[in-house]
Amino acid sequence: MSIRRDFLLILIILLIFLLKPTGFWRELKLLWARREQLLRVLLVAVVLYFLYGIYSLYSLYNQGLFTR
Repeated sequence: MSIRRDFLLILIILLIFLLKPTGFWRELKLLWARREQLLRVLLVAVVLYFLYGIYSLYSLYNQGLFTR
């Protein structure tokens, strides 16, 4: 199923590129210019998600669902 999902994603990207090539390239250049800010935002989101996972495990441990 993963291959079918990847193929569908590539197909959608190609359709967008064929329908609006100038807009697509312009947006791609803007994203590339802001790549450092995007990476920072993604890193913060991943770190927050990781911390939430640790908090969830800690609360489950305090409830007695994990044994030593």
